[in-house]
Order: sequence, then structure tokens, then C-alpha cells
Amino acid sequence: MARAPHSNGRQVRRPPVRPAAAAPDAAADAELAKLLRQAARHFRTFGEKGSELALLGWRRLKLRATDRLFGLVLALAAAAAGATIIVAAALLLVAGIRHGIARATGADWIGELGGGLLALALPFGALLVVRRRMRRTLLDEALHPTRRRNGTVSPSPSAPPAASPTAPPTASPSVAAAEPAP
Repeated sequence: MARAPHSNGRQVRRPPVRPAAAAPDAAADAELAKLLRQAARHFRTFGEKGSELALLGWRRLKLRATDRLFGLVLALAAAAAGATIIVAAALLLVAGIRHGIARATGADWIGELGGGLLALALPFGALLVVRRRMRRTLLDEALHPTRRRNGTVSPSPSAPPAASPTAPPTASPSVAAAEPAP
């Protein structure tokens, strides 16, 4: 190996200079170019498929949003129609009672007064019924926390297990200790 002076004056070993490698032949260059074109084609196909997949996902998202929007509109229209039917039925009920009162008494103003009072009393009466039921349920749950909604009672953690109706009665430990053994 040849020695060359180092920057601080010391000699450093350098590898020998080799002759330039032989130029690759044309067949290897053609094969490499063919592989690079094929790889580029695969990457291009991969990119196209990825963009198609992304576009498909976007279309699915838009379709879902459209379906949900129209479902919501349909539900709101059904709720509005139901509310309209309920209001119309209540109006017809009150008007019929008003006409009946007016015919029975012979005075229209009494029928209108009775119908108006009935129209005010129905919703307030319904609210009072709902309030009473809710209060009873809440009070029952507060006073009996182990009671379930379906009416069955779950055992209390501190309560002893219930005896089977077919099992013979057993004495409690305090009674058994007080009785002499035979």
C-alpha cells in the first residue's frame, strides 16, 4: 500500500487504486430498464387503485349521509303528521262536546265555555296523572331500593337466604345452643 502524508505530518495507508470496472453490457442495461418500467407501471396502477378506493369510500360516505338525512326528514314528517292527527282529534272531541253541551242547554255560550274548559282541563289532567305515577314510582324505589321494576324483589345482601318450603325447619344457632343435646 502506498503511504501518503497526513495533515499532521504522519503517514497514512491508502488502498491501492484499482482499474475501473468493466462497463456493464447492453443486455444488463436493457433488463434493468425493463424492470424499472415494470415497477413504474405497478406503482402507477397502485396509485390509480388507491385513488379509486378513496373515491369509492367518499361516495359511500355521501350515500350514507344522504340516506340518514332523508331518514331524518321522513321521521320528522311522520312525527309532524302524528302530532297533527292528535291535535285534530282533540279539536274534534272538544268541538263535539261543545256542540253537545250547547244543544243540551240551548245556549251556545255555555257550550263554548264548557268546550274551552274541557280543552284546558284535558292536558292539565294528563300531566297530573303522569306526575302522580312518576312520584309513586320514585317513592317506591326510594323506600324499597331492592325492589326491581318488574315487581320481583331481589334478596338483600344482609338478609339470610330464604328456606325452601319443602325443607324441614331448622333451629337457629341461638336456640340450638340453649337446648341440651340428646
